Amino acid sequence: MLTHLHIQNFIIIDKLNLDFEAGLTVLTGETGAGKSIIIDALSLILGGRADSALIGPCADKCDLSACFDIETIPTAQAWLIEREYAAEGSECILRRVLHKDGKSRQFINGYNCTLQQLKEFLPFLINIHSQNQQQLLTKRSYQRDLIDSFNHETTLCDQTKIAYQQWSENQKEMERVSHLQNNTEVQQELLEYQIKEFEKEAIVAGEYELLDAEQRTLANAEQSIKNCQAALEQLSEIEKSSAQARLYQAQNHLQSLQYSDEKIAGVSDLINHSIIHLEEATNELKAYLNQLEVNPERLTIIERRLSRIHELARKYQTPAPQLHLVYTQLATQLSELTEANLHYETLEKKAHELRALYLEVAQKLHASREKAAHLLNKQISQQIQKLGMPGGQFNVLISLRDDISPHGIDDIEFLVATNPGQTLQPLTKVASGGEISRIALAIYVATAQKKTTPVLIFDEVDVGIGGSTAAIVGNLLKSLGKSAQVICITHLPQVAAYGDNHLRVQKETIKKQTETTIVELKGETRIKEIARMLGGITITEKTLAHAQELIDCE
Repeated sequence: MLTHLHIQNFIIIDKLNLDFEAGLTVLTGETGAGKSIIIDALSLILGGRADSALIGPCADKCDLSACFDIETIPTAQAWLIEREYAAEGSECILRRVLHKDGKSRQFINGYNCTLQQLKEFLPFLINIHSQNQQQLLTKRSYQRDLIDSFNHETTLCDQTKIAYQQWSENQKEMERVSHLQNNTEVQQELLEYQIKEFEKEAIVAGEYELLDAEQRTLANAEQSIKNCQAALEQLSEIEKSSAQARLYQAQNHLQSLQYSDEKIAGVSDLINHSIIHLEEATNELKAYLNQLEVNPERLTIIERRLSRIHELARKYQTPAPQLHLVYTQLATQLSELTEANLHYETLEKKAHELRALYLEVAQKLHASREKAAHLLNKQISQQIQKLGMPGGQFNVLISLRDDISPHGIDDIEFLVATNPGQTLQPLTKVASGGEISRIALAIYVATAQKKTTPVLIFDEVDVGIGGSTAAIVGNLLKSLGKSAQVICITHLPQVAAYGDNHLRVQKETIKKQTETTIVELKGETRIKEIARMLGGITITEKTLAHAQELIDCE
């Protein structure tokens, strides 16, 4: 259950700390006092859309938090443990901080979390019913979700979605193979021609790089030979002026010195090493020179081969070193075309199997929905008859679709008849706002009784209801409060009288700033509030007596 709500710098609430009790809690107050601000704050804490306009006029950020007791909600506890958000004890604190730049941070038990995680955690804790949801009730997808929620059939729903996805993926593959088949003959002839062209050239990986290197060597052979010979002459082949001869001369000059001065020995060693390196360089240069040759015939062959490779590379719009990969791709495409017919037959057989599997699961989901609908029809019909529509009927129409979908084979539509003898019509055609409110409330109550959500919030869902019907609504909500914590924003004294707890929302002007505050009502203050709600400019003794009577009658 929701135990505490902290609001700071939110719209016109400067600072508010509010404790909640079990049972039915009613929130009342003058029109415009800010009753729905409480719901707005809770919605934001639980992952609602952030907007910097929600921050109080004199603040840079707003800070909101809600505390829940989850001792009796094992699913919520398991969710927190799995994600390492669990805290000691049964308390769970959700917090959201909104900044002026529109960015927000959110926390679960003090740990940073994502907005998506808040939204994922929400269904374990709370369910908010508002007038906006009355519009959702006219949408068939929402009606389907209500049936499944009432039915607790998440397993069959998930299995149906998975079966549909598998069938759908198979269909996409069939379309791809079918496209290949439609162009098989023309494409196959082209591919065969292209492959023969590559096989004729017999291009292999790495060939281009080797030929390119050899071509550059042969093209520069004459100049390379001249340069190598010139270098050898300078290194060793000129008797007196070569590098090698000069090093030997230097070594001879130093040899006599090293006997008289040991310091020169290091220099002599360095020259010895230089002579050794020079000899090694000379030998390698001679070996390189020996393998150089001027071969115009071989150069012509290589250049013709490279020219053909470049021609193919331009034709197939690929870098020359990667030309061999094109052949592999063409061979793969030809193989796919060749095997397309056989592959399509396999996919077609698989499609029948997957569709049969889907229909098997979807039929089970259909039967489960039919069973749930029968129970829901009875419960909601009873509720709307209590809510001032004697003879009213509710019916969930489940018809089979012509096609299949991720949500099953059912088309679901809510039908109602608000008067005896009236033909059942889609909920969208119910004209009266009051009737829609009562029907919506009946649906909420019926579905809420089957849900495990511990906190239910009703935001002025009793609009358009009055008189004895209002008292019935109050009684319904109070009954619901025995199995769940119910928080109801209401403008009806008949509903407020049924509250186990009563909070009044009011505006106050403090230091020229308008602020919303909330006070708990008990005894005389509660009687006066209900008397105010009963109407009249002046609250008389009769009005007060009437208010007391409403409270006593509940």
